[in-house]
Amino acid sequence: MVFDDATDNYSATYFLQPLDRETFALALEDWQIWLRWDAAFKEQKATIETHPALPADRERHDELSRLLADKLVISERHIIATGDFKYGEPTLVKWNVVL
Repeated sequence: MVFDDATDNYSATYFLQPLDRETFALALEDWQIWLRWDAAFKEQKATIETHPALPADRERHDELSRLLADKLVISERHIIATGDFKYGEPTLVKWNVVL
């Protein structure tokens, strides 16, 4: 997602980066950690100070962050797209490739 200074808001344009299977699996694992934190936060069982991981998940989240730091970057291979989002359980997105 790109920040648009003119409108002082994020644009509807996304830069999508192709991932290998290993990177995708690591990112999904970290996403699951965040989902557990989010559920606990919504139930008032976690505070904002613990964001983005519950104490039991913190060490693994930190390890995943280190592993993903050089992998989750936008390169010249990126795809520019807009997304049509359907929010719910689960949230779905249909990507519309621009470039």
